[in-house]
This record gives sequence, structure tokens and C-alpha cells, in this order.
Amino acid sequence: MRTKLVPGLLLVAVVLAAPTSEAQQPFGAVVSGGDASAGCYIIPIVQEVVQWYDLDRTDYDDDVMMIGSADGRRVLALLFGDPMRIVEIRPDGSQVPFYSGSPGLGGSMAVASNGTVFVAAGGPAPSLARISPAGTLEATYPLTTDNIAVGPDGCTIFYRTGLSDIGRINGCTGAALPDFAALTWINDVEVLSDGQVLVSSESQVALYDASGAFVRIVADLSSYGLGDRGADAITVRGGVLYLAAVDGCSTANSLLLRIAFSDGTEISRTPLDMTYATAIVVGAAGVTIPTLGEVALALLAFALAAGGALALKLR
Repeated sequence: MRTKLVPGLLLVAVVLAAPTSEAQQPFGAVVSGGDASAGCYIIPIVQEVVQWYDLDRTDYDDDVMMIGSADGRRVLALLFGDPMRIVEIRPDGSQVPFYSGSPGLGGSMAVASNGTVFVAAGGPAPSLARISPAGTLEATYPLTTDNIAVGPDGCTIFYRTGLSDIGRINGCTGAALPDFAALTWINDVEVLSDGQVLVSSESQVALYDASGAFVRIVADLSSYGLGDRGADAITVRGGVLYLAAVDGCSTANSLLLRIAFSDGTEISRTPLDMTYATAIVVGAAGVTIPTLGEVALALLAFALAAGGALALKLR
């Protein structure tokens, strides 16, 4: 008996198996920062760096001050210069304009999970700018800081005041909020989905609860034989802490660490070609979730199985 083909299912299988442009260049992580080893802490000569992991690509002198992402796929970059400019950077080195126009030199950027972008800008009138996911300026509020992070509600902005305190402001209304905590030193701040806050300071990363109370040390660089490095940019994805452990005078000694968030176990270490890091974005290839290709294959298998069952019924 001849088996009858099911064109609709074959069409679905072909469509699902077709790769997208995003799926062709997945990346594990991308880090922004710079190399200030020339001159070190005295009068450094800074060279901006963007390093893509799993793609063996490092870009220099591209004016990228800081990066951020809502989904680990579209990576936005705050550029040096006045007026403020933001572009989308891609793994192939290309850039796509996203926003330009606000006065002031951008100092820090945070991207909310819904795609809203917040930028702290310096200049004669320091401010916090709120930009829509489509790249439209929605509002600006007075604020002086050079380091911001956004909470899981998409509105609460945590910002560094001086070098040791964390204040808060509602980035959707401009209303001042109670300060979060007074600490000794702050390199980077990461707000987790449950409202807890990670802070990198000197050679440690510490966890604080939503009220600002100390919980525990998540990572201490001395535990990994790196007590002479500084804990710089941090982020958490899929239960893994990504930590830039930097030597301020030598790129040869800087590393990107992956550490189990639950117990501090080191998972991996990879060379980091910079002496300071401003931000880390974890890509889709950096977490153990099904990729688009894996999902397509699973659906393809389902479609073929369904097609086979239907063909048997039609014999």
C-alpha cells in the first residue's frame, strides 16, 4: 500500500527547521569595559573593549561605554559623547542606531526586563533619562550618579551615591525613594528577580535582602586564588554568577568567572582582555535553556511523528 504524504505537516517541519539570523550567531556572554594598563592608576590611557564569548571576537576603540540587554539577544550599548547616543551592537561587529539626542554625557545604563532603557547622564544638569523599548525619550529626572541598576518592577532605580551608598528613585515617576543601604565600597550593583541585591566590592560579591540587610558572601576572590584581583562587573543568569575579576594594571591577569550562585563553586574561568569591566550581558548560549534550533528540532520530530501516524491511518 502506498503511504500518503501530508503536505501541511511537511511545510510546518520545513518552516520550523529554518534558522533565523539570531540563531546563527548565539553568544555565551559579552562584556564591556576597557584597558587602562598604559599608565595604570596614575594617568591611564584608556582603550574601550567589547569582548564576545563563544564567538572569539574582541572589539577595540568602538566608543562603547556600557552595555545592557532585556533578553540576552538584543544588546544595547551606551556610547561616549554628548549628546547621548545608544546603539544596538551585534556579534558581527555591526551597530544599529537606537537612540540619540539627550544632552549630557552618559555615565551608566540599565535595561529593564520589558526593554525600557534608563541612562544616568552627567554634565551641567545631571539627570536620569527614561527611554522606551522603541528608542523614544519618555522622561528625564534630576539625578547625580555614575552607576545605576533597575529592579524587577521595571521602575525602581538603584544608584550609587558617592562610592559607598545606594539610593533609590522611581524611574517611572521621578519620585525619591528611601535609601537602600550604606556600604563601604561599591563597584557594581545587580538587582535580582526576587528583589534581593548583589553588590561587588573590592574582592567580594555580597548578597543583601530587599530591605538592605546583609545575607551572605556569594563569592570571595581569595577563595579562587585571586585575592589580588578586584570584583568588578557582575550579573546572574540561570543560577550562575558571572563575575569580572580584574587586575587594574594588566589584562593578562583579568578573568571572567562563572560561579554557582547557590554555594560559590567555581564553574569556569576565561581570559578577560580588560583592566576594568562596566557590564556583563549573558546571551542565550550562556544558559541551559533550549535554543531556537533545539525547539525547532523537537517540533520537527513531533510533526514527523504526527505525520507518520496520520499516514498510517490513511493507508
